[in-house]
Amino acid sequence: MLVGPATPSVAAGYEQLTLFKLPDEVIVLVLCLLDARSLARVGATCSALFSERMNQVEGALRQLAATRGHPCPTRLPPGFSSWVTHLAWLEHRRNEARAPVAVGHSHSFFVTKGGQLTSCGAEEEHTKGVLGLGELDGDNRVVRAPTQLPSMTGIRIRSVSTQGGFSSAVSASGAIYTWGDGNWGRLGHGGEEGSRFPKQVHALAGHIILSVATGVCHCLAVTEEGEVFSWGSASSGECGHVISNGDQLLPRRVEALAGVRARGASAGWNHSLVVTENGALYSFGDGSSGQLGHGIGCDEHTPRIVNALQHLRITAAAAGYNHSLALTEDGTVFSWGENSHNQLGLGRSGGWETLPQRVDALCAVKVCSMAAGGDISGFVTSAGELLTMGYGLAGLLGHGDTTEQLEPRRVDALCGECIVSVSVSGWHIIAVSHHGTVFGWGDTIGLGLPGGSGRLMAGLILSTCSRYQHISCQMSA
Repeated sequence: MLVGPATPSVAAGYEQLTLFKLPDEVIVLVLCLLDARSLARVGATCSALFSERMNQVEGALRQLAATRGHPCPTRLPPGFSSWVTHLAWLEHRRNEARAPVAVGHSHSFFVTKGGQLTSCGAEEEHTKGVLGLGELDGDNRVVRAPTQLPSMTGIRIRSVSTQGGFSSAVSASGAIYTWGDGNWGRLGHGGEEGSRFPKQVHALAGHIILSVATGVCHCLAVTEEGEVFSWGSASSGECGHVISNGDQLLPRRVEALAGVRARGASAGWNHSLVVTENGALYSFGDGSSGQLGHGIGCDEHTPRIVNALQHLRITAAAAGYNHSLALTEDGTVFSWGENSHNQLGLGRSGGWETLPQRVDALCAVKVCSMAAGGDISGFVTSAGELLTMGYGLAGLLGHGDTTEQLEPRRVDALCGECIVSVSVSGWHIIAVSHHGTVFGWGDTIGLGLPGGSGRLMAGLILSTCSRYQHISCQMSA
């Protein structure tokens, strides 16, 4: 279908059909076939799509949000010149924040193409309820295949996050749910000890959540307006509050970040990272291994900008147990913190780095996303390749062996799959391809793959990638 005026090549007597001669509602349906970025480009370059009756591009963006279950704002925020630019930006941020898989100590979560939340793996004594499936029978409490969470039927999930003994998820409408062990107030429900089913965090019901990050004992949430809320353990300053009286039992706004608009957050064992819209990186919490990147090994109880990266525009950050990663706009990666198992990828083993160091081994590729967990790191390139580095126990790195990697190494078993997302833990890894195909490797008890019945027993380790059958976690366009 052509967009411009009729050309002389059209046979005489026939009027060439152009997009602009269609009814407005049909134009919107056609435009809805484009993604948010393409719609923004069309809106910026094709003035004919704007009319006194309606703005078809804006209508298409609102329809796109509605089909995905996303709420549409009613107020144009400062800094945006039009609804088209704001709505396109908002859908792009939602796609960026989407996390279709998450892996924890002995468990895994999957958000299927239709937004259904499923889990598998094991619940141990200190992680009761982490799967969100209710009371499980048996001593081991092992779920051997991805199983839909019964209490989340009918709720469309966009992202899931987990780490130690608790988990969280964000719905398409921007609500946040938590479940599992409630020690230190990390579920955000007040003094509740725990929950075996996902429960909405009502203290944040008045906010539309963009993303959530679970640490081992604390949690961070970023709203669509760029505010950061935190709750859980505050012993090392990981919640980012100037004054903290023990554990933070309910979500509390990080007031030290009130003057900036957050883009995303990541939570490690006891430290936190926040990336802002203008490309700055803040860190706070435990700094004993240099994981805050300030050149010293001290805790920070309020967010502090990482000055060593101020000259760069940071687009994403990832927090492992005691190490940190940052990604720049041009795809360059920096790492710092503990390097006991080569998780920094600097070509040298041991010790720690208190200032961000460029990962030179990644300079030949453009990294577009990354993940950190335990003592390993994973990177997805613009070409769809996955590279891993760090601790190799349990076949964690996917190279067919248990060797530690001093520098990032491509996972050859996934070549040709066009990987778009990866989630890592201290025991296993899950990756998702562009078509929604899911692959996992490492300790099988947390993967929900055949054979998993105990940890680190003969025959229970996958050192190469295994494909999940009958499950798709396709990313949004």
